Amino acid sequence: MRYLLDTNVVSEAWKPSPNESVERWMAQNSEECALSVITLAELDYGMHMLPFGKRRSLLQKHIEFLREDFWDAIIGFNFPEATAWSEYAAEVTSEHTKKFWNARTIRDSALAATARAWSLILVTRDTGHFPFVETFNPFLG
Repeated sequence: MRYLLDTNVVSEAWKPSPNESVERWMAQNSEECALSVITLAELDYGMHMLPFGKRRSLLQKHIEFLREDFWDAIIGFNFPEATAWSEYAAEVTSEHTKKFWNARTIRDSALAATARAWSLILVTRDTGHFPFVETFNPFLG
């Protein structure tokens, strides 16, 4: 594994007109990619926020297929990731003292810590959300 996928990269494929650069990058690199349980939780959260209906059912199917496709490349959040998170969160907090910790930043910092713990490149559109972590933006082509 070389890359850790952020939620915005994974969900791009499910759009009616996905970004061609992301599709091309995923086709070339999917074997080198991993998913965090944090990303899966974000996707599940989004699904649970939708009312019951076609859109929610389709998203649930996408998530189930994603879990099957990445079954052997899903990274949990255990002791190594938690240790990396405490270090990363302290670094970000001391560097950006005005940064307000909310649900999004906590999820992002857990994802960043997972990338650090496994020495992976975080693949995301939101590279600015992840200081002190190597990132790659496949949306730029």
